[in-house]
This record gives sequence, structure tokens and C-alpha cells, in this order.
Amino acid sequence: MDRRQLKQLVREYQKETRLAKSGEPPTPEERLLPRPAVKTAREQNMEVYRRRIRSAPPILNDNLPRQVSDLDLLGAIGGTYAMFFAMLWFGFLGGLMVFGFVADQTAVVLVALGFAVFGLAPLWQGFAEGVRSVRLLRKGFLTWAWVHDVKPRVIVVRSRSDGEDREEQITTYDLTFMYTSPSGQLLMADLNVRSSSPVTDEELELLLCDPDMPSRVTFADLLPGGLRINSHGQVSAAPSQTLLGLLTLAVALIAAAVCACVPVMMLLT
Repeated sequence: MDRRQLKQLVREYQKETRLAKSGEPPTPEERLLPRPAVKTAREQNMEVYRRRIRSAPPILNDNLPRQVSDLDLLGAIGGTYAMFFAMLWFGFLGGLMVFGFVADQTAVVLVALGFAVFGLAPLWQGFAEGVRSVRLLRKGFLTWAWVHDVKPRVIVVRSRSDGEDREEQITTYDLTFMYTSPSGQLLMADLNVRSSSPVTDEELELLLCDPDMPSRVTFADLLPGGLRINSHGQVSAAPSQTLLGLLTLAVALIAAAVCACVPVMMLLT
């Protein structure tokens, strides 16, 4: 292409730009002119992610499986939100059953027993979440994740107390983030969390990814029971949070046992 042809191409491109700004439709010849490439939002996010991980500390995944004690496992199970809810649920209903048994109120015991059945769901969920988190901690692939979008989700819970209607708003957060899989592929995922601050306070966050199922992930800062891991794969646990998780698990199991035993004792007496 000589200089004359290049100038003609520049003039045509400037004409097309001017027509686009004026709102006039381009001619068929003008539509054939090369247009500047426009990157999608995903491509722009991928560029930002690659730029950030180039300056991030290296990650070590050589010491697999990582060592996690049985106490830390039990503390993680008790440190889940589901297990905390199960403890409150069974604790209240267990106390109500004991009152009904002492006062010889069979109806109170039966009503409490009916509600206690619903507590099995959060109890099982707490066990499942704790075991899954510890499994990822032991065998998961460490990688860097970048949270590039946070959207609050407000849930309105309506209840009636003392003849008055009440509304309570519960806010959770939908995170959209990008990370690298064990095979080196760039993936995007969504996760709903109760608090976004632990995973948005830094440019990149440590993420644990299941090697067998890369879509199964958890953030290192969201591990239950005070469990933590650094970029070198070193696992640690906060003793106070582990102890709190153990107490929560113990109280939940004892209260659930009370809810199961009181009706049997009432039948035998």
C-alpha cells in the first residue's frame, strides 16, 4: 500500500467516524472499512486478572495432602452458620421439651418434637459444609482469585409477634470472580456469601479449588472454624475459634439428643 492509498484510507475512516457522530447511516462502501476491535467486558476482566497475577506472590501446591487434625475438623463443622442455627434450634426446643416433661404436659412435648424434626436439615448441612471445607483444605488446588463484581441481595423475612407484623431484612452478597483452574484454564464463578468484606479487601484472594471438579471452590478467608491457609500451603487454625466451634457442635448434638430422648422417656413413664 503506497502513501496515496494510505491517505485515502485515513480520509475514509475519518469520514465514517464523522458520520457516526452525526447520526447518519454509513454507505455500503463505508461499512466495508476496517473497524477498531472492541473488547468485551470478559476480555477486559481477563486482562486485568492476568496483569494482577503476574505481580502476585507465587503459590505452592506441592505438600498435598495437607495435614488437618481431627479437632480442627470438628471445629470447622461446628464453626459453620448452619451448625450455629441448629444449636439454637435444638437448644430452645430441647429446653421446651424438658419443661413439658417435668410439668407433665404431653402436648408441649409433641409440638416441640414436631418442630425439632426441621432442625435435622441445618444439622446435616453443618456437617456437610464442614467436611467439604476440610476436604478442600487438604486436597484442594490453591490459586488466586479476583472478585470483580459484588451485588447485594436483600431478603425480607416477615413474622408475627405479639399481634404485630414484623419485617426483617437479611442482606447477602453475590460475588462474581475469576480464577485459574488446575489445568491453567481461566474460569468465572458466582458465590453467595453473608459478608463480602473478607474476600474484597485485597486485589487478589486465595481460593481453594477441587482438582476433580474445578467449579467446586471456597475462599481461604471463608473457611469455617478459624482454619486458615497461606500461599505456601501452610495450614493454621485460630485456637479460640476452634474451641468455639467445638462448643457449638457439642451443644447442638447434646440438645438434639435431648429432643430425641425426652419423648421416649415420656412414653416409658
